[in-house]
Amino acid sequence: MKVLVPATTTNLGAGFDVFGLALDLFNEVEFSFDTKETTIESTGKYASDLKDHNLFFEVFRFFERKTGYRVPPVRIKQTCNIPVSSGLGSSAAVIVAALHIANEGTGRNLSREDLMKLAVELEGHPDNVVPAFTGGLVVCYQNGSHLDFEKFEIDLSLTF
Repeated sequence: MKVLVPATTTNLGAGFDVFGLALDLFNEVEFSFDTKETTIESTGKYASDLKDHNLFFEVFRFFERKTGYRVPPVRIKQTCNIPVSSGLGSSAAVIVAALHIANEGTGRNLSREDLMKLAVELEGHPDNVVPAFTGGLVVCYQNGSHLDFEKFEIDLSLTF
């Protein structure tokens, strides 16, 4: 199976911590559960910039604590096209990919909205992770455990 997760940008003018935009740049994560232990292989332009793969494991443990479902061993191959520590949501991309993998491995029991809430809890704010789930431009609002967002389609010829 494969998951493509876009880079994101936030802090768009007056939309600080509210606006998020998915970009046309993706990390590609292939995974399968035909293994006895979890392994992660990283390739791509920014693979050498990764310090370690602990974020995948951290997300899996978080998912297990929050849901009570055990994530089975998984073989992961990620192609890292999003620059690390660049403000383009590379951590959010890993969080979103890992939550999709965990949900798939445990029987797809959580909705996209449930996964988004977990991602926001991990990331601390919605403006990077929500557009990584939805694509496009989003306006996000979080009040406690309540997450609300509105997605806006944007003209794909828009560049900046």
